[in-house]
Amino acid sequence: MIAIAHQYFMSILKDLKHPFFAKSFVVVLLLDIACVFVFFESGDISSVSSALTGAPIWFVFFYWLPTWSTALIVLRLRRRGYHSLLIEWMILVVHMTIGNQCVSWFIEYAFNVEGGLNMGLGIIFNGLMWATCLYCSYAMLEYRHKASEQKLAMQKAKLQTLRYQLNPHFMFNSLNTISSYIHSDPNLADEVLHKLADILRYSLDTGELEETTIKEEIELINKYLEIEKVRFGDNLKVEITVDPRASDISIPPLLLQPIFENCFKHCRTIESLHIQCRIYLKNDKVIIEVSDNGYGFQESVLSFIHSQGTGIHNLRQRIELRPNGKLTLSNKSGAHVKVEMSV
Repeated sequence: MIAIAHQYFMSILKDLKHPFFAKSFVVVLLLDIACVFVFFESGDISSVSSALTGAPIWFVFFYWLPTWSTALIVLRLRRRGYHSLLIEWMILVVHMTIGNQCVSWFIEYAFNVEGGLNMGLGIIFNGLMWATCLYCSYAMLEYRHKASEQKLAMQKAKLQTLRYQLNPHFMFNSLNTISSYIHSDPNLADEVLHKLADILRYSLDTGELEETTIKEEIELINKYLEIEKVRFGDNLKVEITVDPRASDISIPPLLLQPIFENCFKHCRTIESLHIQCRIYLKNDKVIIEVSDNGYGFQESVLSFIHSQGTGIHNLRQRIELRPNGKLTLSNKSGAHVKVEMSV
C-alpha cells in the first residue's frame, strides 16, 4: 500500500514538471492581484481591507488548487487518449465551484462570518463563469501553439522536399563529364568522380540540418566549380569574394549551388564564361550576389511565371521561408541573382 502511494506521489511530482503548471501559477497569481487592484480603485477602505485579507484565500482555493487539480486529471486523461474539450471544461467548472465553496467555508469558520460569502447558487454561477473564461483562454492559446508548431513542421517538410528536388540537377552534367573522360583520361574521370562523391556526401550530411555556414557552402561550390572547369577549361573564370564577417553566417544548405548551376545552364553557347560572386553584410542582412556574362534570364523566369522547373522556382520558395528572405533576378550584362536574408 505504501509502495503504491509512493509511486502515485512520484507520478504527480513528475506531472508537475510540465510547463503548464509554472505558467498557470503565474497567470492565476496575476489574476488574483488584478482583482485586488479593482477593489483598490473603489476607494472603499472596508472593501480594500477585505480584498487584502481575502486575496490569499481566493488565490489558493479558487484559482491555484482548482487549476492544478484539473490539469493533473486532464494530463492523465490525455495520456490515455481521452481528449474532450467538454469533459475538460466540466472538470474545471466542478473544481472551481468546489473551490468557491471552500472559500465561503473558510471565511465562515476562520473569521466567524455567518453564512460565509452568502452567495447561494451564485457559487455555481461564479465557478461556471470563471471556469469558462479560463478554459476558453487556455484552449485558444493551445490551439495557436499547435497551429504554430504545425506551420513550422510544414515549413521544414517543404524545405526538405525542395532541397531533395534540387540535388539531382548538378549530378547529370558531372556524370556526363565522367562518361566522356572515362576512356580517354581515366585519371581525370576518377578525380571528377571523387569530387562528385564529396558533393553528394555533403548533401547527405546536411540532409537533416536546417542551416550550414557560408564557409562550408563556398567549399562545396569550389568542388562543384572544379568539376565544371574540367568541361569548360580555360573558358571558365570565377571570382568569389566573401566578407570575412559573413563566413560563419548560417544559411540553408545547398543554397548557392543552384545559383551557380543556373550560370552554366543559360550560358552554354558563351565562349568564355565569367562568373562573379559577392557575399557581404549590410543592415543586419547577408547579401549574396551572383552574376555572369551570359544571355541573361528569359522574361518568364524574371517574372517567376516559369514554375515548372525545380531550379529558380524552388530556390525562391526556400529563400522566402527565411526571415526577410528575398530573391531578385535581373539582367545586367548577363544574369544577375541577388539573395537577401536576415542574419
